[in-house]
Amino acid sequence: MERHGVRRAYLLALALTTTGVTLAAEGDATPTGSLAEIVVTAQKREQSLQDVSLAVTAVDAERLKDNFVLSLEDVQYLAPSMSFSNSVGVAKVFIRGIGLSEQTTGIDPSVAVHLDGAVINQPIGHFTSVFDLERVEIVRGPQGTLYGRNATGGSVNLITAKPTSDLQGYARATAGNYGLFVGEAALGGPITEHIKARVAARANVRDGYGRNEVTGTDVDDAHVKQARAHLQFDFTERLSFLLSGEWYDQNDHALGLKFKRATFVDFVNDPRTRPLGLGGFPTGERNFASEFDPTSDIETTAGTGTLTWELNDRFTLVNIANYRDLDSILIQDLDMSGVVNGPATTRQAPTIQTRFASSHQSSDELQLHYVSERLNGLIAGYYFKEGVTSDNRSGQTPGVRSDPIQRVLLFGIGATESWAAFTHLTYNFNDAWALKAGGRYTHENRTIDNTGFVTPIINGMLGNPIPQVMLPAAQAARDRTFNEFTPLAGIEWRPTTDLMVYYTYAEGFKSGVGLLSQFETGIADPETIQNNELGFKSAWLDRHLTLNVAVFDYRLQNLQLGRTLPDPLRGFVNRFENAAGLKGRGVETELSWASADNRLRTSFAVDYLDAEFTRFDTVDQFDPNPLLGLGPPRVLSYAGNRPRSAPEFSYAVAGQYDIPLPNQAQLTLGTAVSHKSEQFYSEFNNDVERASPYTLLDARITYRGAGGKWAASLWGKNLTDELVEAGAFVVSISRTVGRTYLPPRTYGLTFDYTF
Repeated sequence: MERHGVRRAYLLALALTTTGVTLAAEGDATPTGSLAEIVVTAQKREQSLQDVSLAVTAVDAERLKDNFVLSLEDVQYLAPSMSFSNSVGVAKVFIRGIGLSEQTTGIDPSVAVHLDGAVINQPIGHFTSVFDLERVEIVRGPQGTLYGRNATGGSVNLITAKPTSDLQGYARATAGNYGLFVGEAALGGPITEHIKARVAARANVRDGYGRNEVTGTDVDDAHVKQARAHLQFDFTERLSFLLSGEWYDQNDHALGLKFKRATFVDFVNDPRTRPLGLGGFPTGERNFASEFDPTSDIETTAGTGTLTWELNDRFTLVNIANYRDLDSILIQDLDMSGVVNGPATTRQAPTIQTRFASSHQSSDELQLHYVSERLNGLIAGYYFKEGVTSDNRSGQTPGVRSDPIQRVLLFGIGATESWAAFTHLTYNFNDAWALKAGGRYTHENRTIDNTGFVTPIINGMLGNPIPQVMLPAAQAARDRTFNEFTPLAGIEWRPTTDLMVYYTYAEGFKSGVGLLSQFETGIADPETIQNNELGFKSAWLDRHLTLNVAVFDYRLQNLQLGRTLPDPLRGFVNRFENAAGLKGRGVETELSWASADNRLRTSFAVDYLDAEFTRFDTVDQFDPNPLLGLGPPRVLSYAGNRPRSAPEFSYAVAGQYDIPLPNQAQLTLGTAVSHKSEQFYSEFNNDVERASPYTLLDARITYRGAGGKWAASLWGKNLTDELVEAGAFVVSISRTVGRTYLPPRTYGLTFDYTF
């Protein structure tokens, strides 16, 4: 590889800085049969995954393919430090017990998701983009000195496959149970001497895991199409521009909640506290019972331009400009049963919710990288702007955007404008010791404007006719500005070439946010975190074994939480507030081993997390007094409770064994086991919002033909057919819980051709 090519690969790895990902350079001296160590070398300095002083899990393209990963939800089985839940069509990513607790449009997540360095800000969009990837990186702990968009919990980075200098690509087809068909293909290579391109597409179609017992329609099905294109211009050896575009379309019945009779509670046999529509519940756990089919309609488009300009042997300028557009519609029945509701003047008022949401975001990140024998790092500036709109309607026929008898009609508009300056530098005193330091200054302005109307639905709940009058909901605008500086400092010690010990102190910040198209219009206070991390990364047995350990301790202030509360006039309201504090500590261990002949390979990752609220006083959302006119709800303390999606123990074990066959063919046997202990989907730690411990077993058999260009794989996931709750949403005092579930036992056959 010529000198500029080596430097360009090195600088790209530095731009991703220690996301734990580096690029291979020629001359890698990894011993034959040992675990592959990907190394980048430039100006007498090496950096690989084992040299990165951060807690990182990196999942490459081969492992994503072997484990049939179709979405971000599937990645949690490979990275136990990450938990993924969803409710009301919103993806909720958690790392170390920190993540998104609210499903209302406009709330920023505490774990950032980036695609090629550009943030996907709205959680609805986190279901997209997981195809034709080089790797997925899960970076644990607060982030602010390496990425444009800061986060308190961590960052999930999706790195796509880029254009190549020679013709490369693949075609892949999968058929399985539940009528599954997945077709995926990619093709890339040179167009001219200075222009390269790559295009990729995937279609995912599947019948439902359940059905609507009223209409007979499949639910939890899949109908997803997505495509991506890259066009790279290499103007000179030092100047290049990558233009990327992406499109995602989903239109199915996959994201609605399932309600069960067992979740209902009757307070002292008082019929006034029973929810509307009792009766007609589904007979199957994965089924619905509603006069309307749940509908998920999501479309996103995005464009990114990345300019890389190597100014000289030490300085490189990188600019990442991005625009992303998202539109979604979710329709679901909130009466928790299959009862067909009547007009709004009767007790059985319409309870169909239709939620329209859209987001238009843009960002620009300018990075200046510096590389020398002793000092390397970056200085960067970042600008982000987003406009979000939400239209939340309940009590009307889906598809009718103006209905005079609807019970709730709420609109919300939110705007975010943020700019930041940050730096991350590492100074090497010698071959053994290095010091790193960084900081970020963030300025962010948020505006929320909610307006709408609501009928006094409590009369209907008490059995009285609902008058034909609309009471105004809260009509208010909120505008808040936040400024924050967050530092980072750490030290690295390398006593040998195969052992690195590190310590890092980092702070994180997420600005205040608020609910859109809701009765509550306040903007919560910012969320901040202080994190200490001590770890080591090591290679043993001539690199046949790697062992990485991270020990962390954090304190988080003003954790942002959302909940549903009773209201005497409007039935229920959503509220977004700050918990007083959360503390967490834990140990994360990752081990990989390869046999001497490299035919047997295993990996093992186990995480321990001890997290609890230090102080959290809030109203009891299960107190019926407000609805019964008996006074305000009780205020209770939840100090000592665990946060959401924070299992105490998690692990992932994987192994595969290669069997050589005649004519240079090969048979590979693979298996994977993932486990998470008990976890809760609310801060109240109630049984109805609790997910039991689960263990999932996957397996596969792959036949690869001579030369390795084509392969056929027979695979199975969740082979023991565990029923695992993936999320929950509680409707206040009724303790009515809407649930989502992980997929049941699935299996299929995949044909793969690579060229």
